[in-house]
Amino acid sequence: MAEERFRCPYCGKLTRPYERYCDFCEHDISKFKDKLEKEEREKACFIATAAYGTPFAKEIDVLRDWRDNTLSKNFFGVLFVKFYYKISPPIARFISKRRILRKLVRIVLKSFVMVLRKSYK
Repeated sequence: MAEERFRCPYCGKLTRPYERYCDFCEHDISKFKDKLEKEEREKACFIATAAYGTPFAKEIDVLRDWRDNTLSKNFFGVLFVKFYYKISPPIARFISKRRILRKLVRIVLKSFVMVLRKSYK
């Protein structure tokens, strides 16, 4: 399995993400990694990603648009998103390890995404 890498904001070279300093230019990169990880967590659709096996499925883009353009615009939507980010990582881990469950979640998400697409037209 390939080791994940982090691109140093100073020299642009790929370095090990668990190191505090860049392997090449020796700048302190810990603050950038923390910010990047936080941004990635905020963008994540954990359950859908677990169901589809990739964060790049077109259905996930529809869900992100719904989150960013609808849910984030009202109080209850923001509460829902915060709640989702608290509870969804362990649910996503559970789903990702079960083939049948992944398929069931994809079926449910497909129906939901179809409703969202129709409401945006």
